[in-house]
Order: sequence, then structure tokens, then C-alpha cells
Amino acid sequence: MQIASTSLWSTKVLHTELPFDEDFLEKLSQFIISMSEDDENTVKASNVGGWHSTYDLAQNQNEQNIEVHKKVNEIITWLYSNKESSYFEKNRLIMQSWANINFDGTYQVYHNHGDWALSAVFYVRV
Repeated sequence: MQIASTSLWSTKVLHTELPFDEDFLEKLSQFIISMSEDDENTVKASNVGGWHSTYDLAQNQNEQNIEVHKKVNEIITWLYSNKESSYFEKNRLIMQSWANINFDGTYQVYHNHGDWALSAVFYVRV
């Protein structure tokens, strides 16, 4: 897996492409859409309009969801083992994950993730 690094301001941005085909992404997309139809899976967070899932997405046993989280864990493991990533030596790693669905005219407001060492975004469909 190739992981590139880009420095933006004081924040390092890492980016990579995950090896999922269109069929996989469509199934993942349908899984997320089906979750959005159940109010128990919904929270109001940084979203203005659209939909935001609860923060326990990593616990869901959907096949595609499990595969995405495995890849994310591979990246976190790589970062943790990278000698330049001294932050991870001093801080615990905790994973929370969630899904967002935005439609025309909906968006996420500017926000941060507090004291988290790492934040990631995986776009299923743009």
C-alpha cells in the first residue's frame, strides 16, 4: 500500500487509495443508506442536514464495513510503527467511526476532533 504525505499548515495530511472495486463500494453504500433509515442509528453532530450515524460503526458486522476497518487498522498500525510518529508512543489509540450522508445543500460545519491523535475520512461515493 502506498501512503503519501502532504504538509498543510502545521498538520500533516496522509492520503492513500484503498483497493476496493465498484461492487464493494456499492454494497458498502447500500449498507450505510440502510442504516440511515433507522432513527436509532442517528445522531446530530457536525452535520447541517444530511445524516450522521452513531459512533459505533466499527462494531457493525457488515462484511464490507469489516473490510474497510481492517484496512484502516493496517494504516494505523503502519503509523504506530513509524519511528517519526512519537505521538502514538505517548497516547492510547481509540477507534470510533461513523458514517455521514450529505445531499445537495447539506454539509459538515467546521469542527475538530479534540485531543484525538488521528482523524480519517473514507469517501464511499462522491
